[in-house]
Amino acid sequence: MVGTVLLVGAVTARNVGSLRRAATIDHLTGALNRSGLEVAATIVLAAAHRHGAPLAVVMVDLDGFKRVNDTLGHAAGDRLLADLVDGWRERLREQDLAARIGGDEFVLVLPDTDAAGAEAVVVELARDAPTPWTAGVAVAGPQDTLDSLVRRADRELYRRKRSAGAVEGPAGAVEG
Repeated sequence: MVGTVLLVGAVTARNVGSLRRAATIDHLTGALNRSGLEVAATIVLAAAHRHGAPLAVVMVDLDGFKRVNDTLGHAAGDRLLADLVDGWRERLREQDLAARIGGDEFVLVLPDTDAAGAEAVVVELARDAPTPWTAGVAVAGPQDTLDSLVRRADRELYRRKRSAGAVEGPAGAVEG
């Protein structure tokens, strides 16, 4: 009987861990999902505010992704998304956060990173990306929330899409 209780307890703990992971991780890319981003980024942003440290948020939207799915199929689109995030994992620091928040939309949270640093990260990530993308950057101020930063980065991203079309890299994408 004691062995059965221990076994059930171990299985339950493993299931809880699996459920927690499923609730915070995008199953396709392994990046955080929107829920995971909200939890992790809120903690990171609070630490940045508390210590007066810089923090940048980058909003990324893949250019022409619908065309990939329409012409090559959804399996190819899925591989492209997974390859993109795998490439980011190789280049981002351990403390950086990457999240897939929509079909082809991603948010990066870069602690201890100012506008120039975020610009350099975007250029580096775009260099070997498997597809072109447009990015908008917002740098945290003392009153910013994750939502306000994502909104500002998103506005900058779409301003860039309207003014220049598909752009790889951050030139002119930084909003402080």
